[in-house]
Amino acid sequence: MSKELFEHIENKIKAAAENIAPAFTPAAWEAMEKKLDDDERKRRIIFFWWLPIIGLLGVGILYYLLFTSNEEKPSLSGTNSTSLFTKDQKSIATQATTSTQSNTVQLNRSVTDSFTNINLIRNSLKKNTNRNQILHVDIQQAVVDTLASTVEASEVSPAITTTKSDLDTLNKKIIPHIISPVSTDSLVQTDSAIPAKKDTVNKRNNKFYISLAVGITRGSASFIGESKTEPAYGFGIGYQFNRKISLQSGFYVSRKTYDANPSQYYVKPGSYLSTLQLTTINANCLVYEVPLSLRFIVTEKQKSMFYVSGGLSTYFMKQEAYNYNYIRNGTNYAYEKEYQGNQHLFSITSFSIGYARKLNNRILLFAEPYWQMPLKGIGEGKVNVFSSGIWTGIIIRK
Repeated sequence: MSKELFEHIENKIKAAAENIAPAFTPAAWEAMEKKLDDDERKRRIIFFWWLPIIGLLGVGILYYLLFTSNEEKPSLSGTNSTSLFTKDQKSIATQATTSTQSNTVQLNRSVTDSFTNINLIRNSLKKNTNRNQILHVDIQQAVVDTLASTVEASEVSPAITTTKSDLDTLNKKIIPHIISPVSTDSLVQTDSAIPAKKDTVNKRNNKFYISLAVGITRGSASFIGESKTEPAYGFGIGYQFNRKISLQSGFYVSRKTYDANPSQYYVKPGSYLSTLQLTTINANCLVYEVPLSLRFIVTEKQKSMFYVSGGLSTYFMKQEAYNYNYIRNGTNYAYEKEYQGNQHLFSITSFSIGYARKLNNRILLFAEPYWQMPLKGIGEGKVNVFSSGIWTGIIIRK
């Protein structure tokens, strides 16, 4: 064999050895990864199937707390003044009058005068609604006390003077409410006393509120990285501790669409991706967010409100779709894969500034820009995703 032929064959063998590469079988790698990750996947808590149930329970509790009105006790003001003397009370008064036979005429005249005074009271109460509730209580108590004294006196002694004096006491207790003018100060105190109770009830009911929001969001793998704007929506629930501070939570749905480079995306050692020379990773993730934050009202006027809020958010990765771009033997390839089930508890910090405009005492319109920064990476690649956007919607309180 000639030397040239031998060298030619040797060169062919060297070239073949240098260019040899294993067959590209992504399906085999995926099968192996799936088998290796089965144990880990089984340990993950599949929370998403419970989200609709939790949401329904939350909405039900919220509806019960906010929109179930409290039963009010019947007011004494609605009681008919003519019912101050029941049939039994009239019979007791009659027994007391008949027990003193020597002065029946005087007693009947006194009783008639007392009933005349009661009718005057009834007419006065109809004309003066502001004093109705307070006067009604005083009058009813005066009548009951006087009747009790009348019965007691009639049982102890038949003397008409004691019984008549008790009826006169009834006149003295009741007549000043009608004849004597009421001072301006007492009217102010009377009018302010009743609404104070209503205000207390309103403040207690106004502690809970809900919000419905829509908006836009942007996510990126760095603080100033490029990203795509995506729609977002959700609802919130809040509890106001005092005039300034309230605690908020809710459930929001959004998409995080961003691009990451190999240094920003974590690849599991030994996985198929670890054998690739990655160039860029395109992510499109559907995220369920549950925030927990405190809201502080900076200023509040009659028709507007300015506030700030901050807290932590939990991400539930409902769906993660990645497009991996890589180079093999000088040629560009793309490899797509989806994941789901990743959960990141309180892994995102959030801060927002909001402005609300009051339509009435129950409904407010609001606009709230927000910013979010990660405490740790999220998703399959543990990427530090920075988000920003704005929420707009309505706040409803009882």
